[in-house]
Amino acid sequence: MDSQFANLTNAFPIGCAVFGFLDAWTYSTTANSKTFFYVYVPSGLITPYVLTNQNASKIKSYTKFNGSLPVKLLVHGYWRNATYGDELRDRYLACGKYNVIDVRWSVGVDTNIWLIAQTNAYFAGHALAQFLTTLQNEAGVQMNKVAIISHGLGCTVASIAGEQIGNLSTIVALDASWNFISGYIKRDSAQYVQAIHTETLLWGTVWTVGHADFYVNGGDYQPGCGWFGTRCSHIYSVQLFIESLPKSPFSGCRRDSNGDCGYVMGGDPLQVYSGVFDVSTREGCAVFGFLDAWTYPFYADSKTYFYIYMPSCPAAPYILTNQNASKIKSFPELDLSIPMKVLIHGYWRNFTSGNHLREKYLMCKKYNVVAVHWAAGANTDIYWLAQINSYFAGQALARFLTILQNEGVQMNKVGITAHGLACSVASVAAKQIGNLSTIVAIDASSNLIAGTVNPDSAQYVQAIHTETLFWGTIRTVGHADFYINGGEYQPGCSIFRPSCSHEYSGILFIASLPKSPYSGCRRGSNGDCGYVLGGDPLQVYSGVFDVSTRKGYSANNATIWNLYNLLVLVPGYWCNATNSKILRNKYLESGKYNVVIVDWTAGTDSWVPPLVQINVKVAGKVLPEFLATLQSIAGLQVDKVSIISHGYGCTVAGIAGNILGNLSTIEALDPSWNLISGSVSASSATYVQVIHTGSFYYGTYWRVGTADFYVNGGYLQPQCSIFNPKCNHDYAIYLFLNSVYDSPYSGCKVGSNGDCGYIMGGDPEVLYGD
Repeated sequence: MDSQFANLTNAFPIGCAVFGFLDAWTYSTTANSKTFFYVYVPSGLITPYVLTNQNASKIKSYTKFNGSLPVKLLVHGYWRNATYGDELRDRYLACGKYNVIDVRWSVGVDTNIWLIAQTNAYFAGHALAQFLTTLQNEAGVQMNKVAIISHGLGCTVASIAGEQIGNLSTIVALDASWNFISGYIKRDSAQYVQAIHTETLLWGTVWTVGHADFYVNGGDYQPGCGWFGTRCSHIYSVQLFIESLPKSPFSGCRRDSNGDCGYVMGGDPLQVYSGVFDVSTREGCAVFGFLDAWTYPFYADSKTYFYIYMPSCPAAPYILTNQNASKIKSFPELDLSIPMKVLIHGYWRNFTSGNHLREKYLMCKKYNVVAVHWAAGANTDIYWLAQINSYFAGQALARFLTILQNEGVQMNKVGITAHGLACSVASVAAKQIGNLSTIVAIDASSNLIAGTVNPDSAQYVQAIHTETLFWGTIRTVGHADFYINGGEYQPGCSIFRPSCSHEYSGILFIASLPKSPYSGCRRGSNGDCGYVLGGDPLQVYSGVFDVSTRKGYSANNATIWNLYNLLVLVPGYWCNATNSKILRNKYLESGKYNVVIVDWTAGTDSWVPPLVQINVKVAGKVLPEFLATLQSIAGLQVDKVSIISHGYGCTVAGIAGNILGNLSTIEALDPSWNLISGSVSASSATYVQVIHTGSFYYGTYWRVGTADFYVNGGYLQPQCSIFNPKCNHDYAIYLFLNSVYDSPYSGCKVGSNGDCGYIMGGDPEVLYGD
């Protein structure tokens, strides 16, 4: 293949890339090119089409975009402060009946000068109106099927667009901000405007702006935010609206009425009202939210939340408390005859792997999943107070399960997975219910106050011990107790990080689903081994077992079927798991690839770059060992393996490629310079494509691949500025994500006279191979 040395010339050439902090000042002239529309479709695709008004007409060529479906547009506010936008998007996409468009006008609001952001809201509104007109003309989208959900200053954007379009269906204004320059949202901006007010002292407006205005807790400070947490209260509106989907648990009373209540706030579809309504979400001491743990015993039934996820709509739960749990019988999509998994977090809600565990169970489409949130009782610096509250959380869970039982749920089909202090919650609930199927106790904490889990808590209790010195108990608590690596500190955690070892149990259990690669030997036996830890369904044993993972996950224990094209993702410095997950999902959508994510966080979590550069060489040698094992035991063809890497991860890929000798492709996203371990090179794989975006600081400027693409000169990227090298460095990831599967980026050969059309990025099959 001919060597190519290319310069990408069509990647957002407009604007002041060098001085990115000036973008907000010039936004009025660049709004059409710097307002981005991320278009998501309800077909399981997780990665969006990204458009601006300059190329919005391309929407007609996207075969997966169905213009007849309703559209939800999400518009963020100041400093893009609606940080819950991704979760809101997922809620709407989960049920498969909406197109969702995330409107990103961050260039116009990323400024410390509030008046400039207010002014730019006007131009963002016009850009949005133009985009909606294109959707209408090119894709047949009907404006009476378009709803805008906006937050803060984004409500002005929605209002301006709505007034220009003229017949928008709905606008939801989440704590609309005051704006004397570009104007406020008002009720004639759409056929129906519902406003939710949560902070009317600084960021939000106190005035009514919609057909229906809901004032939450008086519209000022919110639970857990305190007197001075104005930004916290401002974002609270977004949290509430997310929790209201699809069936809202929030309702209010008409202001100044005498008991005229039951007006539902949020939800999908919205209920249409006219007037001003007051909603209360306060129980106990709302002003001083840090006192919630002290009052939790009195309010456990209202402050223990049950998030009910169904396999038919996995990202949009119903949210209940014991005060409204009887509503469960009115949820038509909920099949109470199938087995149920109940997940309970521990102290400080420290079971951070809970979302992944929920996703694993829902993926099999054979379980309802209930996530129990008792954070009001667990979030306290006083550990013995959390221990006390675990008893009351258990009582609340028992009452909830009793309600489920009365509605037809069979308790012998209910399994609880609990972590740390939550194992006490599970035990208290299970003992009251009496015939619970299983409890998985993930590093159960000792609890002398409320008691801990034991074999009498359920028909079968399996315990996994990973940290028995501080957070976890060393005592046996189940029918089967598995002690991992002696039950002390775990790989990558060290003896000084007990919380890391405590979390390790959750990571192991997730990795064990559905078919566990982990097995142990009966303690004290002479070779009585093969007892499987975790998995689904659980294997039933009795006794104490020792499991070793000191050498890490062994490929010899892996059951990998149909090893066709393999993609290996290698993140860089301070491993960015979020980008790896997005890229993984994008490739899995096609059904053409197996995907391996290389997590070498233990080698990158350091503020000393030379140390990371040394660790790169170690990771680079471990990866080919893993791939060689897959080759020998599972028939992996190395010449069909592609590695996508970023930063220092490119050196890992290069070392692995040099050792293996016949890798298919390496995609090197802004490879970092590395004087200690070397860098990726053109000889590291059959084809090496390099995308340079941050060669000013983190990335290398040298040509290292078969084809090197220098984006906007290879150093300063739009919106990044010279003072934000990490932004320039990460820009390569953004571009590559947007290039799969149909890359919109092409460049010209450097030094040529118009020799252009060289495609950057795309599917590895397009880069090289099939």
